[in-house]
Amino acid sequence: MAFSYTNCKGATALLHSQTTTLKNGNTQTIYFVAKAEKEGIAGCGARWL
Repeated sequence: MAFSYTNCKGATALLHSQTTTLKNGNTQTIYFVAKAEKEGIAGCGARWL
């Protein structure tokens, strides 16, 4: 479950995170906002509360 936020107009935004491997072999966590929960993508959880 992703972290969700509902604004005053009722629109919900979900914060997701995804760990990816860069071309040089390093791993980096990418954070993005979406309107719907994405399948196979981890939610950010309680550390953003």
